[in-house]
Amino acid sequence: MPGPNLFVLSAAACCAAATGARAACNSLLVSPSSVAVPGGVSTLATGRVNADAALDIVALDRARTTLHVIFNSGADGFSLGPATALPEAATNVALADVNADSITDAIVALPATQRIAVLPGRLRR
Repeated sequence: MPGPNLFVLSAAACCAAATGARAACNSLLVSPSSVAVPGGVSTLATGRVNADAALDIVALDRARTTLHVIFNSGADGFSLGPATALPEAATNVALADVNADSITDAIVALPATQRIAVLPGRLRR
């Protein structure tokens, strides 16, 4: 069992839980990868954060005050990228190009002030 700060990417476990038939999913899956995320993980979003074709992951920590980027390097697995401190605890995170500049942005919900925050991306797709 992983420790509290280890996020395990296991498509097999997700597939088996969703369908109850792990054997049917195994032919489509690869070995799980994992990456330690400081502060643990509460919420995830996927999108193309850097300039490659692989989907990356953005994770909101358990305190919900830091957003971590987890880069997908394809065959090499995943690696922890930069972290961004948020102005207050967030509840949700989404990824989209909301300002139409061809760069993926992060959007977080900030319930204490009833606002959202848009964190503009810096890496072109």
